[in-house]
Amino acid sequence: MQAEMKGGNYRVVVDESEVAEFMKSWPASGLDRETEYTFEFSAMNGDLVDIEARSENELRSLHEDEGGEALRVLSEDAGKFGALELGLDDVIAIRNYASPQP
Repeated sequence: MQAEMKGGNYRVVVDESEVAEFMKSWPASGLDRETEYTFEFSAMNGDLVDIEARSENELRSLHEDEGGEALRVLSEDAGKFGALELGLDDVIAIRNYASPQP
């Protein structure tokens, strides 16, 4: 996953290989393993702002209800990754994300 700040938000890109890895534990997820998902979150509180799916050079916006439970879980994983990676202390505290222990 890759995380970056974008104005007052942060974006996390989950590439095709990471989607495929996620699907190993959730094979009937309904996600497309050949799609890259980009999640955008508020840097103030971690709320999901936008979801984009890119496959075969086609970019489309998704509503969080479109992907079902699997897309919700993937977005939560991405939100946590981004907040920790970017050191967003407010989001980490609000979402109760614990830093990984060494």
